[in-house]
Amino acid sequence: MDLWVAKYRLVVPVILAMTTLLLSLPDSTDAYPTGPPVSSTQSLCSDMTPKHAGNDAQSSSPPYTITTPAACYTSQQAISGI
Repeated sequence: MDLWVAKYRLVVPVILAMTTLLLSLPDSTDAYPTGPPVSSTQSLCSDMTPKHAGNDAQSSSPPYTITTPAACYTSQQAISGI
């Protein structure tokens, strides 16, 4: 029994410390069942332009091009890039 106590003497405090740390982290996300809240002046996410504070849209061309063999795909159909 003394071997078990010696072996796990440090494990229990570490687990308690990690649990306390994880439980004390602030809530960092909000989920809405109907999607993001709508602003009174402009709806959010109406296009792919970032509208969050401190984020600007990219003004240069992207460094890559994505092409696919078909323009439309159905559910469960595999998509392969060229």
